[in-house]
Amino acid sequence: MRITGIISLRGNGRFIDFNTFEISKIDYVLEHYSQYEKFDDKKAYFAYMGEIDSHILELKEQIDTNKESLKQKMLDLLPPNIAKSKFTTN
Repeated sequence: MRITGIISLRGNGRFIDFNTFEISKIDYVLEHYSQYEKFDDKKAYFAYMGEIDSHILELKEQIDTNKESLKQKMLDLLPPNIAKSKFTTN
């Protein structure tokens, strides 16, 4: 899961973060792989783990690339006592 970019470890491996840009993949994984499957032997386990779920490869991350909306979101995070006009170019 880490190599996919869906999750990352922080704090020397003590915390797990979900990549919110990959929320569609996270939802898919939780929906399809949250039930634990028992295997009769190692060969069955490795066969299962070796299968590639092609649907998850088709899911695209959703990033808002509109610079104005990103700028506005960041400005909204500022405390109210800071003049937002210092950060705008209008």
